[in-house]
Amino acid sequence: ILQIQCKTTQHFNMPSSSILYISFCRPTIRICRSVISTKAPPPGNSFSTRQEANVMSKPFSLHRKKRLYLLRHGQAAHNPRAEAAREAGCSHGTFLQLMKEDDVLDAELTMLGVTQARNLGETVDVRSGSWVSDFGGGAPVSVVPIGLIVSSPLSRALQTAQEVMRESVGTCDQRVCLETLREINGWLINAKRRDRHDLMRRFPSWDFSSITPYDETWTDTLESESDCRERGYQSLLWASQQKEDGILMVTHGGLLRFTLADHENVVTEFVNDKCDVVSTGTRNDAKDRFENCELRAYEMSWDDNDIMERPVFTMKELCRSTNVIN
Repeated sequence: ILQIQCKTTQHFNMPSSSILYISFCRPTIRICRSVISTKAPPPGNSFSTRQEANVMSKPFSLHRKKRLYLLRHGQAAHNPRAEAAREAGCSHGTFLQLMKEDDVLDAELTMLGVTQARNLGETVDVRSGSWVSDFGGGAPVSVVPIGLIVSSPLSRALQTAQEVMRESVGTCDQRVCLETLREINGWLINAKRRDRHDLMRRFPSWDFSSITPYDETWTDTLESESDCRERGYQSLLWASQQKEDGILMVTHGGLLRFTLADHENVVTEFVNDKCDVVSTGTRNDAKDRFENCELRAYEMSWDDNDIMERPVFTMKELCRSTNVIN
């Protein structure tokens, strides 16, 4: 804790006899203001007790921002028939039945899925983030390069990240696997992940230290949408606590839709070519389901202070990749 006596306090809107307490806690800086008591404190202490100091402190909110690049995996083995039927207008029941018929453990990318991921990596400068600055023909969108790559532990997401970023090995070597980014869990074995040892052998450049040795969460019952979207929110919360300003998150269509469309602490906004907010999303507009290997850039913002344990994240969509191969 760094204690600073403020002699010039006009920028902080507080009395001249004030102390700033600045806590440098990775990755945030928390600032509380405290008005000095008129009573003489005991020798060696600014407050008679730590409790008195805490009571007198008032949280100072910081508005924070981070660039998130959200990427859905490419086409996987369980996708082709079910997604074609959905495009043709089939019922949700038929869609699930086709998924069940084509179900396979930890479904991997098809050859088309590999092609989709490689094409994205070759045609869009994903790592630098420069593709976002071209949005709207010169709209004032800053370039934020990727400093951290995060993926679901399911193979199709990890393979997609590998193929998209294959030319970037060594330029962004922080690659972390996050359990909360996996698809809606249970019932279908394509949602069941491999053991950690197997994943480490197949994807040696990734950090799997945060996941359990074995899949302890998959059951033969489908996870509720509310639990899935809460995992999505927890993933955003995790991202907000990282030091990197640009983060690529590779995940799944269901989790993205439930989180962006339905979570009470996530507000998604959409902008025009002048970066003016033109709508707040609902399930019926631009929060539609991600296509296979579709990449979208978001400015995530939130208020950070000592009393906000569950901040509201505003996800302002900046642009989308348009080179998806079907």
